[in-house]
Amino acid sequence: MLAKGVVVLIALFIFGQTLSATQIKGDKEGIIALGEEMTTLKYMLGVFGLIGTDVTYKAPKKRLKQEIKDYEEKLSLLEKEFASNKEVLKKIKESSKAWLAVKSDLQEAFKQQSSQKELESKAISIHSRIKSAINKLEEVKELILKDTKLSNMKELNASIEIATNISDINSHYIMSMWGLKDPTIKEHWDQALSSYQKHLKILENSKFAKDKDIAPLLKTVKKEYEFFKFVTLMSKDGKYTPALIQEHSDRAREAALKMIELILVSKN
Repeated sequence: MLAKGVVVLIALFIFGQTLSATQIKGDKEGIIALGEEMTTLKYMLGVFGLIGTDVTYKAPKKRLKQEIKDYEEKLSLLEKEFASNKEVLKKIKESSKAWLAVKSDLQEAFKQQSSQKELESKAISIHSRIKSAINKLEEVKELILKDTKLSNMKELNASIEIATNISDINSHYIMSMWGLKDPTIKEHWDQALSSYQKHLKILENSKFAKDKDIAPLLKTVKKEYEFFKFVTLMSKDGKYTPALIQEHSDRAREAALKMIELILVSKN
């Protein structure tokens, strides 16, 4: 379950417009930037997984380099915007330190002679360190975000949880396909599916289940859940279908993000 502050953070990120690449102004843009940074961290884990499994779709090494560059630029902009707030600045610097540990592991993807064993070891480390980096960003957010009130919080939270669950399902499928010796992969997969089902029921029992714009999106999200619950994470014959999983997760995520937007602006 995401905390209220995290719900507000992600909602602002999704509903907010893309920030300038050269500046961040004010608390709201700072919150949106933090949401983008958290999303980028999770995205980089998935891209690293594609590199480790020799998937060349959409040039993952090129994408990873760009994401690292963008992430660091935004951290720098955050430090500049909140330089006068000593408490916030201190936390931003702590998050930067946590990021350096993640970046160090990510660099393994660019080494010419990197072995499969080294890539696998770094992937497991990244999986753990990204959580720490995200926690640091959340601490920054807590200092910036003050008493934000939103209507339909329960339903908004449910749609955000589902979007997050979909990302977890996709990334942990790739990690399982890779064959990483991380005992938490199956645990995270099961937790994501359980949470998906729980929050799907909340939305199905809400007023939004009859909303003309949201009901079709909810139908899509449910249909994709029915697909995911029959996916075998640990393939006995070694056959995985990452492209198919990606297709279904993209469709489910798109519907969930659209629901977040509609619930966020709903006045009912």
